[in-house]
Amino acid sequence: MPPAPRAFCALIALMAIALAPPAIATTALQLSDAEQARVSTAVVIATVGKAEPGVHERWGRPITLTTVRIEEVLVGHAPAELRIEQLRGELDGVSSMIPGDADLVEGERCVLFLRAEKDKWHLTALGQSKYRIEPSPDDSLLVRDLEIALVRRGDDGRLEPVVPTDDAQTLGTFRKKMRTLTTPRPAPRAVVR
Repeated sequence: MPPAPRAFCALIALMAIALAPPAIATTALQLSDAEQARVSTAVVIATVGKAEPGVHERWGRPITLTTVRIEEVLVGHAPAELRIEQLRGELDGVSSMIPGDADLVEGERCVLFLRAEKDKWHLTALGQSKYRIEPSPDDSLLVRDLEIALVRRGDDGRLEPVVPTDDAQTLGTFRKKMRTLTTPRPAPRAVVR
């Protein structure tokens, strides 16, 4: 190839690299509902309230504190209202977040898997820890909006990608499944602010 077309191709390649959006992704180990419930402090049906920005006291990173009102505790223990801390937000003009974390939308009714550390509440496993509750004629449907790559351990112990399935479940079926589980780890004694 003559030098001029080669230089042109190189210039196009550099422009494509420079203009491409950054890749943002998270990979996590897939947890079944039962596995997630066992490592959670509580599994709840809740309505998402207001979100407020904050700063992580130890790391100085932006956080979002979202209030949720608990309608029903399916497994474990949780107060009637609590605040979920997520590493996301903006501080000094710099935005940060954990790709694959669940979006908590004000007014949304959902099932949440929660864990408490001292007086802080967190989603147990990022986006896997939230089912949106969609009303339907017979029974509400649980919908998971995953933006995360999941893997599982194969028989040989190696990690292998999980092919997403659209296995919809109803809230009634989910409630029955949760009733069969043993109680997860105990709730903290700290007061929720």
